[in-house]
Amino acid sequence: MDTTLTPDLTLTEQIENAGLRYAYARAFRITVPDAPADVDPSLLLLLRERGLTEADALRVLAADQAIAALPKDDTRPWTATAYNIPTRQTIVGEFSANSEKRVTWPPRHNKFSQQWSESMTSAGLPFVTHSPALPERKEAVAQLRKFLDASKGSRSTGDYVAWRRNRQQDDTVTTPPSLEEFNRVFGSWSQALDAAGMAAPATSTSAQQAEDAVAKLAADLERHQADAERLRKQLGASGGASPDVLAHHTELAYLVALETHALESSRINEYLLKEREKNAKTLKRWAIAGGAALAIVPPLIEFLLTKYL
Repeated sequence: MDTTLTPDLTLTEQIENAGLRYAYARAFRITVPDAPADVDPSLLLLLRERGLTEADALRVLAADQAIAALPKDDTRPWTATAYNIPTRQTIVGEFSANSEKRVTWPPRHNKFSQQWSESMTSAGLPFVTHSPALPERKEAVAQLRKFLDASKGSRSTGDYVAWRRNRQQDDTVTTPPSLEEFNRVFGSWSQALDAAGMAAPATSTSAQQAEDAVAKLAADLERHQADAERLRKQLGASGGASPDVLAHHTELAYLVALETHALESSRINEYLLKEREKNAKTLKRWAIAGGAALAIVPPLIEFLLTKYL
């Protein structure tokens, strides 16, 4: 690769681009040579360090050059979902089998995030993002107020997820927004609560950051649980699973387990932080009271001694 054309890109970014271009060539059945016209030793070394055999690394670099040279009109838009399954899974499986060890490949992409569009833009490839219609702010606020009324003012994301799940089982009502949709409409869970008239009590910056972190983890967990459930139904309906789909299901199951653990740990940390701050406030109040007592007692003793002795 002629790296003089991309002086602003780090080697890691160039590897990410090469990986996407190779995956794109595989997905759209674009023929590429087994080896590039010229080899960048640094990129070849990085690919080898990620577990690829030299032959596979050379194919990746050859595809990188071939796709980069294609006219824009000859490329078709691609989605993150199509990249994740089956293209990425197939490539990782093949490369891992060739090298007889796990290959580290560019990560999966969230179909709702900016990461996919930014990565594809960096690789010079057209892309498609799935952006389902978001609820109107007015409707989202109305649904959130229903939750707040039903749960007697609870602000917990965990309580909201449970309440939303129960509502989803009722075909006669509108499905409330997910936590991720609240984040996309309002910016964060706490901002959604503010919009619904449930302003957060005054807390320290650390406590607010802890609460926001818990809400973000809860949103990620809810989304991945929904993905895992849809995939489970897909596997059941098909009566069998390809290795790629089964690998994705297993990956999601591990991810959900890890995020569940992380969420519980964050909730414990949030509780401990609030308890520490509450104890600190109590200690401060006692310190103020003790200071006031120390200021009052000596004059009072002096008055009593003067009056009665």
